Amino acid sequence: DDYEEGTFTFEITSGFSSISYGTRRANYVKVGRMVWIGCEMITASLTENSDWLKYGTLPFTSANQNSSTGGMWKTVTSGNIDGNATFKVMGDSTIIAVLNGAGDAMAGNATSLADHANRTVALWGVYMTA
Repeated sequence: DDYEEGTFTFEITSGFSSISYGTRRANYVKVGRMVWIGCEMITASLTENSDWLKYGTLPFTSANQNSSTGGMWKTVTSGNIDGNATFKVMGDSTIIAVLNGAGDAMAGNATSLADHANRTVALWGVYMTA
């Protein structure tokens, strides 16, 4: 199988606008079709909106298996993201979508990430590539 290590750009792709980042770090290891990632961001400032909160951009396009492509675990957050939230890798994409405890789309304005500067989000997870 093929093996690769690298970095990628971790960013908010939806749910906020006018985003200014402090620190961003994101690494991956790919073995065959499986990709393990670890990422962290600190936002300096941002403006919330009611769009679905999504993160990206993953280093490889995920498999087209929307219900079982992969997921992330929140290891750190200082922005009041629901403790029951799910971080789901969307099928056939490079996006991580945030779902609330009921399984519905979580909007950016359902968090307190925009309330203060220097909010941290860190995720770890695994997903399958196409």
